[in-house]
Amino acid sequence: MYDATLMVPEVMNFDRELRRGMATGRSRAPSRPDCPQHETCRNKTYAAAHFQSGGKGVHGPGYYLHLEPGECFVGGGMWMPEPKVLEKIRNRIGDKPAEWKRARVNLSHPEDALKRPPRGFDPDHPMIEDIKQKSFTTGVKITNKQVLADDFMKTFIGACREIAPLMKLLATAARVPW
Repeated sequence: MYDATLMVPEVMNFDRELRRGMATGRSRAPSRPDCPQHETCRNKTYAAAHFQSGGKGVHGPGYYLHLEPGECFVGGGMWMPEPKVLEKIRNRIGDKPAEWKRARVNLSHPEDALKRPPRGFDPDHPMIEDIKQKSFTTGVKITNKQVLADDFMKTFIGACREIAPLMKLLATAARVPW
């Protein structure tokens, strides 16, 4: 298996602000869906790591590595940003639709959206379905074989590069360094 600290410098080649977040980077203990949160469970089924850009207290985008047999992926974006940041992201999408179209790469959780346009947005705006989103995340699936391969680092970095345009747009919209 790889030392996760070796992955971070590679990602920092195209996401310089990630190093600020490394001081507060979090990893999740393996978890099981049928395990109550107040109990410690044995036989956890996944491990995950979250790499946040910008450091502690910054509401910016982050990368996410999820390792679970048959369900591995690299994700990125912002999950349920705070209201002020969410408004900035929506405004960016509305003001720069061409930039958004280039960055939006397969958004996850399309079901988690407002039923009506947010206040102040034209219901006929060409990007209204994206503006109604509550989260802006995407992911790149990876196989067990890729995770266990000698070149997993390249696979991980490649997935982060694929997600980077969305991360950059979200960081710019949230006014956090990129």
